[in-house]
Amino acid sequence: MNLKEKCKSCLANKQIESVADKDEKKREEYAEFVRDIIARESDKKCTPWIIGQLNDKYDELFPNERSFREYNKSFNMLVLKIENEIEERILNSEDPIMMAIKYAASGNYIDYSQSYEISGDGLLKVMDKVLDQKVDEVSLNKFKNDLDKAKKLAYLTDNCGEVVLDKVFVKVLKKLYPELDITVIVRGKEAGNDATMDDVVEIGLDKITKCIGNGTNMPGTVFESINDESKEALKNADVVIAKGLGNFEGLYGESPLNPYFIFLCKCDMFTELFGLEMFSLVFSKEEDIKTKY
Repeated sequence: MNLKEKCKSCLANKQIESVADKDEKKREEYAEFVRDIIARESDKKCTPWIIGQLNDKYDELFPNERSFREYNKSFNMLVLKIENEIEERILNSEDPIMMAIKYAASGNYIDYSQSYEISGDGLLKVMDKVLDQKVDEVSLNKFKNDLDKAKKLAYLTDNCGEVVLDKVFVKVLKKLYPELDITVIVRGKEAGNDATMDDVVEIGLDKITKCIGNGTNMPGTVFESINDESKEALKNADVVIAKGLGNFEGLYGESPLNPYFIFLCKCDMFTELFGLEMFSLVFSKEEDIKTKY
């Protein structure tokens, strides 16, 4: 999904603002690089790919000056405190798969660029709002039918903190489909607040199922750019789950995967694209999105 026209200035402004307090010469070099790559690549490349190039340039100009590790850890610890309660709620619900999807989607609020003020109480309130939303029944039934037949599932994660809810989803899937072989795929390098192998080890997800890094620092999955191990896991999967807008932007219309997307509409461009209100839940297989929205 190529970078949309209305997103160009938003992306450029955020990137340039991020170096406002840096050395003037390096700041100008970075700003020029930002403007150039957006102008040159936006019609051919998706947002995650472009941001990956910007991350590389930032690290080249400002080495060791940016890390979200402590931020990510704080949100992992926050959600770990309620992990067992959420798992119990899901398993005791009338439809555990539907409830697991809702909780997994609710974690999509955890995004430093969107939700600076989320705390423990705030997160639970946010989750309650998502639980009130409906999951598309056609997609849900198709998902369950696919799970009944599947031998392998690949799960593409998104943010820190949220990855704890992905862990719960994986635990529920393993309980309901004990023969299902699940591989979780995270970012291969630090990419803002997106989950990496550091996060899955920190929350114990690696003790439950196979977890791999995709080899990139892009805030989304760009199939042509990820490592061979991740490509093989995705190509061999009978079911693919892709969490978050970054994975949607990287994969929609750009890969052979036909994944189930789970995300919340968190900016004006996506609310307009899907005709939904801000923070609406989207759960759909790629092949169905064009017919629904």
